[in-house]
Amino acid sequence: MKRFFWLATGITVGLIAAKEIEKNPRAKAAYDEATEKLKNLISAFTEGYDEEIKASKPAAKPAAKRPTQPKTAK
Repeated sequence: MKRFFWLATGITVGLIAAKEIEKNPRAKAAYDEATEKLKNLISAFTEGYDEEIKASKPAAKPAAKRPTQPKTAK
């Protein structure tokens, strides 16, 4: 029951904050700026992660070793 209470409280506070931001042009501009900065940060992390993955992959697989023939007794 506590979890539902906190979920409902969070949703309510979020909706009230969203309405207040829409009413105030300065708050809306600050919100838009923060959103843009967050998108840029996420993009930088994603690009860095992709580059790291590409750098860690080997360019080509080495040729497979041929199995050795067991020695037969003569």
